[in-house]
Amino acid sequence: MRKEAGLEGVWEERCPEDARILVVDDERDNLELMRAMLEPLGFEVETAESGEEALAIVEASAYDLVILDVMLPGMDGFDACRRMKESEDTACLPVVMVTALDGTEDRVRGIESGADDFLSKPVNRAELLARVRSLLRLKRAREGQEGAYRAVHSMGELGRSLLSDFLGGRMEVDVVMANLAAAVMRGRSGAGPSWVLAGWRGDGEESSLILVVRGSEGEAGARRVELAPEGLRPPSRFAGDSPAGRLLEAGEAREMLRPLLRERASTLPVEGGAAVVDDGQLFLMAGGYGVRAGPFELDVLEQLAVNSVYYRHISGLLVETENAFRYTISALARAAEANDEDTGQHILRVNEYAALLAEEMGLPAGEVETIGYSAQMHDVGKVHIHPDILRKPGRLTPAEFAKVKEHCEAGARILGDHPRLRAAAEIALTHHEKWDGSGYPRGLRGEEIPLAGRISAVADVYDALRSPRSYKPPFPHEKAVSVILEGDRRTEPGHFDPEVMEAFRRRQRDFAEIYRRLEG
Repeated sequence: MRKEAGLEGVWEERCPEDARILVVDDERDNLELMRAMLEPLGFEVETAESGEEALAIVEASAYDLVILDVMLPGMDGFDACRRMKESEDTACLPVVMVTALDGTEDRVRGIESGADDFLSKPVNRAELLARVRSLLRLKRAREGQEGAYRAVHSMGELGRSLLSDFLGGRMEVDVVMANLAAAVMRGRSGAGPSWVLAGWRGDGEESSLILVVRGSEGEAGARRVELAPEGLRPPSRFAGDSPAGRLLEAGEAREMLRPLLRERASTLPVEGGAAVVDDGQLFLMAGGYGVRAGPFELDVLEQLAVNSVYYRHISGLLVETENAFRYTISALARAAEANDEDTGQHILRVNEYAALLAEEMGLPAGEVETIGYSAQMHDVGKVHIHPDILRKPGRLTPAEFAKVKEHCEAGARILGDHPRLRAAAEIALTHHEKWDGSGYPRGLRGEEIPLAGRISAVADVYDALRSPRSYKPPFPHEKAVSVILEGDRRTEPGHFDPEVMEAFRRRQRDFAEIYRRLEG
């Protein structure tokens, strides 16, 4: 704490070195006098000689306080003050009006113009410093409240966004980090950062780094950064068991950015400094603030870091659960094929055929993925069919074939009505239904058959035609395509959904490649 000689009890706190004051007066002697009283205390003082010039300056750059003379040529101090208070960007900028006028009407006019305080000429140094100190304290308190609000608001927005991803099963690390960075930017215009770097150093994983930059319309756009060979180096100066951060000066920020972004580092603004959080695994850095980065900006970053660590842990659990789910249904599908003529490759091929058709038909990515892992369950009901029937050489008797047809209903019962298995249950039940109504088990026709079942029907028939059976040799690709598109006495084009058929026609060469790759 620094005391100014002769002003004990009036000026006890050292003014922040970055506090910027604009002094407006048309007399150069008055401007120099104000500069002489303020600059020794650490203030950065700029001057203007007219109301018009003052407005242009505060619109172009951020200031902490304006000391404004009333008697100015052209636009007077009252009008200049009113214009500042009418602008969204400078409405909260404190203005001290300096006047030789001492009438009540003049004071009222100043208040109506938005002035925050008054000084009378000749200016007393002690009074000047006391009023400057008081207004700066009020400004910082208001900024603190706004910062706290932005912190709470940003964390709430992040929580809602990540919860939405969680409920939708989209918790990839890059998604978490992009949402985190966008949440940091959701502050009041001009107060949030213009860019955020967010990354992870994984356990045995490749480090990932996301750069999110605020666009001209205020929206955040994210892109993955190709890291330099050294990647994200573990922090050497600050780290701990929980996310810990600090504020960086502009030079420190540039030094930290350079090895991460190389030539791109020079394009990111750091004039107001930056905030950084790094616990050895999580890395967050934000800069380009409309104001100098301070404790509240750092607090927002630290609190969001805590949230991101939590949600990343949840993301890992989701991935483990999803992998276990996929493995379980694959194991069940393999068990159902154990007593059939098909090999385990059959279910893998049918999965890929079905996903290919779904994609070609323009289904959403989520539906493509669901059909792609559900199609393998089409014959799960065969666990209820006696192995002697499934492995019988030659044609089945009518009674035996009637027994085989029961596998559709049996498969649907096995899979039940759980939402995650709904598509698989539909496929198991309906993959032998036919577009013309001649299929089984229920004789459904047209769009009565679920789309997943219509897609899987084509996938299953193609693979059955390509595969050897006790009653037939394997068909080459060209013959299998001909049977599906043109028909033979056993299989006819009318059995299949025309739209699925067209998708098959367009992608039939990819079917051949899938079979070649997964043959055996």
